[in-house]
Amino acid sequence: MKKYCILIVAGFMAALSGCQSGNQMNALDLEVVEQIDTLYGSHEENSNLWAGFNIDVPVNGPQVLVDSVMELVNREMYKMCEHCIHGHYIQPPVAYSRKEMFTHDGKRLLNHYMEKYKPLIEDSLWGAFGLELILEAQTEKYVTYGLERFYCGAGSSSDKYYYTFDKSDGHQLRSLISFENLAKFFEDYPEYNSIEWVDPFLGTQKGQLFYPENGAGNYEYGLLEDHFSLAIQGYCNHYLLLSFPYEEIFSYLSPEAQALVESHEEE
Repeated sequence: MKKYCILIVAGFMAALSGCQSGNQMNALDLEVVEQIDTLYGSHEENSNLWAGFNIDVPVNGPQVLVDSVMELVNREMYKMCEHCIHGHYIQPPVAYSRKEMFTHDGKRLLNHYMEKYKPLIEDSLWGAFGLELILEAQTEKYVTYGLERFYCGAGSSSDKYYYTFDKSDGHQLRSLISFENLAKFFEDYPEYNSIEWVDPFLGTQKGQLFYPENGAGNYEYGLLEDHFSLAIQGYCNHYLLLSFPYEEIFSYLSPEAQALVESHEEE
């Protein structure tokens, strides 16, 4: 199990160091620019504490889609900035209101937030935080953003989320697969519902990945270009990514998701 935590942490830190969005763009594509910034604690005792932001911000494309993605980016930037100050999400914002911080200017979004939040974050850091929000997939019919939040320290953790948008009107797909259909998929394809790890005392161990009793809130779904991605939260306080080919999971997807995947498969 530990090796999955190590891979996830290493992958996130590599992403903070820089990754370029190299998709070829046409008139229907969502064009993005990458913005990276890392803030460090300003106090001597906080010199090793940081908050890192790595985001793909839309700067061109269908306006309804750009508006939807900018709503997502603003929301997550605001949440992370507030989290860096307050330490958890349950407190109401006391720095700036979300309405005050919202911006449509993708090319300077990070500067817009840092102009106000940077001094507050540097003075408030008590841990290490990371936000990665990147465009992970794009077809003629949909785009999928991936979001990872990372918290470092004695109780380090990370979580992963997906956001898939229909290009035709910019709306976010709320249901890619029902929890009941996901359970049925694992029943029909038990080979996907297993994991092996080496225990230093007991040797090679096997276990299940999917537990229906965990509830729907532990599973996040994304339509990628050539596969369906599932993020299972809670492995070593992190997450585990699984991928399934569309030819196997297609019939379990929601009708709306099927329509988008099918149109992409026909391209």
